[in-house]
Amino acid sequence: MTGFGASFFDRHSLFRMAIDAINPQVATLLIPFFLWRFSLYLKNRPWSGWQNVEHQERMALMVHAMLYATITAVLASGVVMMSKPWKLLGWLPIPVFLHGQPALTAVFLLHESLCVVLLALVGLHLAAVAWHVRRGHPILRRMLIPA
Repeated sequence: MTGFGASFFDRHSLFRMAIDAINPQVATLLIPFFLWRFSLYLKNRPWSGWQNVEHQERMALMVHAMLYATITAVLASGVVMMSKPWKLLGWLPIPVFLHGQPALTAVFLLHESLCVVLLALVGLHLAAVAWHVRRGHPILRRMLIPA
């Protein structure tokens, strides 16, 4: 959302330059946490017993799988689309992975499209959580870390 919001500002505005500098830093720092969460997801083997679950649970399993796949693709395309080398937190160099404007433009368009898909999936996910809470299902308790 920050990237979309910044795109409405002039390329040389202070706000846009700040977002363009901060966005890859924060996203890169979140990658290890996402990988940890993704490993927990895979450890639970959500696909086991696929044939024995109700339609609604299958839908939830598919949407969660799509969320993880889309987040992975957004993070990967975001790292790959950087057009010049930069330093994470000012000290860890991150190289350029693609060279040439056509390749960078293609990855940027892919990244932008994936962000739109991710926004829709997150909206769907939040709507499902609200629906479950409204119906009295303690769905949010499952997301808490056990004591």
